[in-house]
Amino acid sequence: MRREGWLVWVCALGMGIAGCDSGNKTSNTNLIVTRVQAAGAKCATEGVVVETGADANGNGVLDDAEVTQSTPICSGSSTPGTPGRAGHDTLVNTTTLAVGDLNCAGGGAKIEIGLDDGNAGGIADDKILQAGEVSSTKYVCNGQSADPFYPGATVQPTTPPGTNKIDTSGGNSSNGGGGLGGYVYLYTEYGTLGGHNKIFSTGVVDASFTLPNPSFSAGATPFVVAANTVLHTYADQAAGITSTDAFFQVNGNGTLYKNVTGVATAVTSIDIGAGYTLTFARNSGNDAIVNLDRDLRNAGTIKVELLADAKSSGGLTLNITSYIGKEGSSIALDGLAAAGATGGNAGALSLSFEGSFVNQGALHAVGGDGDAGGAGAEINIASNTGGLWNTGAIDTHGGTGAVTTGGSGGYVSLYSGYRTLYNAGAITSSGGGGVTSGGGAGGGQFGNNNVGGIVNAGVLTHTGGTCSATNCVGGTGGDLDWDAYGGDALNSGAIDTRGADGKGTGNGGNGGNVYAQIYDYNSNYAGEDQAAGSIRFSGNITTKGGNGANGGSGGYVYGYLYARSAPQGQEVAFVGYSDLILNGGSAAGALNTGGDAGYVYFQHSSYADIAGNSRQHGPAGAEINYAAVTARGGDGPQGGRGGYVQMYNQTSGNFDNPYEFTTNYGALDLRGGASTADAASGGDGGYLEMYGNARAANSGVITATAGNAAGANASGGSGNSTYLYAYHGPVSNTAAINISAGTALGAGGNGGSAGYLYMYGNGVSNTAALTANGGNATAAGGDGGYFELFSSSSTATSNTGAMSLSGGTGTPAGTAGTILIDGTNVSP
Repeated sequence: MRREGWLVWVCALGMGIAGCDSGNKTSNTNLIVTRVQAAGAKCATEGVVVETGADANGNGVLDDAEVTQSTPICSGSSTPGTPGRAGHDTLVNTTTLAVGDLNCAGGGAKIEIGLDDGNAGGIADDKILQAGEVSSTKYVCNGQSADPFYPGATVQPTTPPGTNKIDTSGGNSSNGGGGLGGYVYLYTEYGTLGGHNKIFSTGVVDASFTLPNPSFSAGATPFVVAANTVLHTYADQAAGITSTDAFFQVNGNGTLYKNVTGVATAVTSIDIGAGYTLTFARNSGNDAIVNLDRDLRNAGTIKVELLADAKSSGGLTLNITSYIGKEGSSIALDGLAAAGATGGNAGALSLSFEGSFVNQGALHAVGGDGDAGGAGAEINIASNTGGLWNTGAIDTHGGTGAVTTGGSGGYVSLYSGYRTLYNAGAITSSGGGGVTSGGGAGGGQFGNNNVGGIVNAGVLTHTGGTCSATNCVGGTGGDLDWDAYGGDALNSGAIDTRGADGKGTGNGGNGGNVYAQIYDYNSNYAGEDQAAGSIRFSGNITTKGGNGANGGSGGYVYGYLYARSAPQGQEVAFVGYSDLILNGGSAAGALNTGGDAGYVYFQHSSYADIAGNSRQHGPAGAEINYAAVTARGGDGPQGGRGGYVQMYNQTSGNFDNPYEFTTNYGALDLRGGASTADAASGGDGGYLEMYGNARAANSGVITATAGNAAGANASGGSGNSTYLYAYHGPVSNTAAINISAGTALGAGGNGGSAGYLYMYGNGVSNTAALTANGGNATAAGGDGGYFELFSSSSTATSNTGAMSLSGGTGTPAGTAGTILIDGTNVSP
């Protein structure tokens, strides 16, 4: 190991590090120093110890008393704190982060760690850490507390303005119930020492990456394809030799053979030139299986012979060291179009490799068009130990059905076991369009279950197939799963999993779900837990249900973070979103109900340990929302319920730190749907809960009024409850809140009852208008609501906002509501 190199790499931070020439001496700057770690209990081989801490006295030196974290990085280990192995050195790269960075609000450093093993085209043991060799990324931020906490940004950046939307609305109905709105769920289990659940209306996620340029390993017997070549399969090697084919396959055997002067010699690699096509024979039922000791480089086209129906493609299984797909290349396993019959089905692609997958070409497994559409097939790309980089288009959509149904889309799975997975290619698994029904989408998965994260900048389309008949069913959208066990999950690409519209008596398709999940409890190859990263998403996300006789339900958008074993300020952050739209679909027909609107959840689910004990689980971070939320119940013969917004911060334990708070800045429209039928009711208004540990604050206008009722003997909907709670700190509200009931517009209907509003905290302040009026009616008017503002501190509650809780007009009129402030009834 070159000891002198460690200080050089760390000094690149430019943050006033001891031994470096830097003039930055601010007291909130974090410093990093390294010292050589001798071989022993911490490192089997020698290594370094990286010490970090805030420069509390501003002297530009990390004093012993200022060290808050000490992490050994052993030679031969790509993961901090894990034992080293004999072989390659561990290298560290650092990059300075500017103020306003999404990972470090006050600026700081990005630290990349990996083995100097030459992965993905790097040069082994050259003392330079290339992109393909990086296996772990950490952040050290200025302004971090010496507690140690790792709080992320709580105030959104000023630029760029957000233009993205998340839309999980239910589909509208033409003769049935409206579709349910889907959920948006940001969930962190256990505290992360200051990481937040947050939605910012500005900012953007950087999911860019550099594509490596790996070298090609040919081996002793390469197969160079310099002309269009169709391979054949024989019963055994002897039959292949007798055939005089230069290259051939054998049934039940994945080895590809070259005829070398009458001897069957195993091919070690394949190199396909630009403009040429290599067609494999099927040697295992409907599939071609090819095993190579070395690499496959493709600058042309790969196909598999058709099945006996002469329209469906055979599948392809490749077990190789590395795959290099050049720009303009393709693996095409598409089914063929079939006039007057069902289109051909695509063949599945399964590609397993030990080295790296670097692809710029197209990967296709598309169903053929026909009277009924053929099915798209699965594309499964899996790395065991190498890296995965893709910028090429991946397409498994179903074929179009010109008479009956569209074909179903195929499933797309990209998996990288020990490296971060990178994708910038468009991925499509949509169902094919049809006449009687659209095909269902196949969905997809990004997977990583050991070391590294998931980075996507590609457009992901998993929509249901459309239909065209007078009465037809829309296809369902496909689910999209992100599953990582180490590193960040970053997305900047648009995601679309919507269900398609039905027509006439046909229902709309349900939207697919989007799940982003990160865990840190899976053991990595060194036998230690790999720290989870953060979930950071930007880009439009659409999971809407399709319109139809019954509207399809909208899909969920779900961000789940489990960081119990190694809390480091990990977050669930959706940035650049101006709007969240979770409306229920409208209803039509006799007494059908508009769809209920969806939910928005922010939640830290488990308590943080109390101060003085182990801080493995906490403290938690904040719940923060800047986006406008529209979650209205669907209109219909009977109105649907308005949506719920629930923001749950730490609700137990004794950590009382400034990062455990709940705040909302966005306008919330949670109105119930209107009703039109006799003897029906308007939809109830929506529900808001904001629970904070250190404090709870709202500055977004909240409209959660219930729906009106237009029919005879139909009642207005009821208002719901709004809670603003803080367990150890203050509660404040600076924006208008309206939780009034719905009006009965038709003869004989009753007005609805207004909702309840509670503000409880250690100091309560309200400066805005609060309204909870009962609904008007021709029959009985609805009762006014209930306000209770209570401060548990010696400081009295402060209220300067107008309060209205009048009963609705009618016969009899509704009763006016009640106002309690610090236990005293101050009702007008």
